[in-house]
Amino acid sequence: MKSKKIISHILLSSVILSGCATVQNYEWAAHSWEGAPASALLHRWGHPNQTEQLANGHRVYMYRTVTHGMYPVASAPGISPVRSYNTTMVSSPSRMMGDGSYAFECKTWFEVNPNGRITHVSFRGNDCVASEKRARARAYLRKTHG
Repeated sequence: MKSKKIISHILLSSVILSGCATVQNYEWAAHSWEGAPASALLHRWGHPNQTEQLANGHRVYMYRTVTHGMYPVASAPGISPVRSYNTTMVSSPSRMMGDGSYAFECKTWFEVNPNGRITHVSFRGNDCVASEKRARARAYLRKTHG
């Protein structure tokens, strides 16, 4: 039981720490860059992990994040029911729970035209999520003048 409590506490903590991180927040932040200058993207997001020149003269900037980790290992005790009448004992060996690796990844592509403007944004992965705060930090916020 103790190992199940530990695993449930770890899972609950990760949910709480993710704090309302959603794909919708990430999508809003990523697509806010459509029409924005690529120079502003480079300033905000940093240098891309990869760039590619397309045949139509456009350039694609690809940003990739990967998080690797290991699930915690816990031991669940074996079952040993004992019956008092006719004294029957059944036992099974303890078993290991957890143990394994995981990878969270997100790739985001920004297509930039020859005039330096972002024309298309797409993303893919099991970790393309953001909290509202993180989305605001990554989004292109157009400044109003006047």
